[in-house]
Amino acid sequence: MLGILILLTMSPGLHRQPDPAEAVLKRLVFGCHIAAPVSAAERDADVTTRLRAVDERCNAFQARMPPPPTRTDVELAAHARWMYAQRLFAIAAGDVASEAAQYATALKPCYEWEGFHDCPEAEAVFAERYLAAHPSSPFASYLPLLAAHRWLCAAEGYEYELGSTVPASKTGAGLVRARQAYVKDLAAARASRDPLIRFAADTLDERGACR
Repeated sequence: MLGILILLTMSPGLHRQPDPAEAVLKRLVFGCHIAAPVSAAERDADVTTRLRAVDERCNAFQARMPPPPTRTDVELAAHARWMYAQRLFAIAAGDVASEAAQYATALKPCYEWEGFHDCPEAEAVFAERYLAAHPSSPFASYLPLLAAHRWLCAAEGYEYELGSTVPASKTGAGLVRARQAYVKDLAAARASRDPLIRFAADTLDERGACR
């Protein structure tokens, strides 16, 4: 249920199937519930190998720690944390389930963004601060990509709010900050040693959109 809820909230254009490269990007930034066939990356053997590893670790995390139910708001919040931990575990290597769960618990991710800037911005800021405090974290190569994507989503949220009745966004300062941070973090992601992160970062740069 939560996967559908998030997709409906953040991806109104899901009546069309994303192209293969976009599917890989979405799997990395939105979670393991997004289908990303390995054939999407067959042009690059290293990317294909990494994507297969991510798939395997998505399944391993779910087998080890089944997702919580999604009937109440409390359960939806717990499910959002579980999905975050699963994604972090999948992109990393080794037994990092505990650190992934700690990250998600400290972050307290929203389970609905509703088009505003605050939830993706909070995720971007948290990712940057976590990376600064833990530069050797098993998630270090992934966090710039995550932060870049969330800053882009925050920028789109600010743009939406600038045309609405949300007074806190009227100066445009938040939009400028989000766009600048996106450029910085995207550059770091595109320079990653991980071929899958580079592939997703290049795709994000080409698409230039949150969804």
